[in-house]
Amino acid sequence: MTKTEQKQALIDLRGKLCGALHRQPFTIYRDETIDDLVKAQPKTLEELSKVKGFPKDGKRIKGFGETIIAIFNSSEKVTPNVVIDSSGEVVVETVKKLNAF
Repeated sequence: MTKTEQKQALIDLRGKLCGALHRQPFTIYRDETIDDLVKAQPKTLEELSKVKGFPKDGKRIKGFGETIIAIFNSSEKVTPNVVIDSSGEVVVETVKKLNAF
């Protein structure tokens, strides 16, 4: 994925989390954080924890850290999907979209 696609995937993830959690975008993560993530290119949760706003045992890493690192580990376009399970918990899934040829 290109950096532009990575950035868009992070924006999409934030938008879907805002809708599911009924929160403002800046409470999920700020635009500056998206730029920091694209610059850092975290491939592991440990690397992600070094990005400002993602403490090692924090809610962001526990809630959607795996999805963020999937964005940076995939060569294919990744689309985050946010659903609410039967217990009312927000679940973040990572869906890889195959490029059309």
